[in-house]
Amino acid sequence: MSHSSDTGTRSNALLWLLLGFLATLAIGYFYVAPQVQSWRFARATVAAKQRDTDALNQQAAQIQDLASQLEEQALALKRLSLAVPNASDSKDLIASLDSISSGAGVALDSVQPGQSTGELTLPVYTVKISGSYSGIRQFLLDLQTNLRPMQVTDMLLANDQLSPDSSLVVATLTVVPAQAIVPKVQASSSGGNQ
Repeated sequence: MSHSSDTGTRSNALLWLLLGFLATLAIGYFYVAPQVQSWRFARATVAAKQRDTDALNQQAAQIQDLASQLEEQALALKRLSLAVPNASDSKDLIASLDSISSGAGVALDSVQPGQSTGELTLPVYTVKISGSYSGIRQFLLDLQTNLRPMQVTDMLLANDQLSPDSSLVVATLTVVPAQAIVPKVQASSSGGNQ
């Protein structure tokens, strides 16, 4: 009987060991399962926040890109405004012609307002420059590539009257600088808005 009680004790010990192990597993499962679920939830929340952060960063980059494009367009508009002003500005015109003439190596002798011609009444100026033939040619080339477009409608070349033996050439140009044409809004006869 001792053998069977020994076997029974062993079976009981093994059964208790197995029950203890299963109880530990059950306790561990019920304790760990909520933790694992909260870790999964936290990981999903972090992933969602990361996606949101990435989307916000992408939108911020797009906004910065648009802001940069807006600045570039504002500079282009400012440059266009300088090139084609809304009103006649003889000071800027004279400064521009003076810069072109000094770059070409000719002297800007005078700039006189002339008579406007045509329907649009654009400002006309008579510009007198003096210098070498190549300098006057360079002046005309630089005038073509200037920021503010100008149309030369008439040109007269002559030798300098004061010193006929010199190679000094005097050019008299009739220049029409570009200017924005702002249409005049006429009020309707019925007094309504247009």
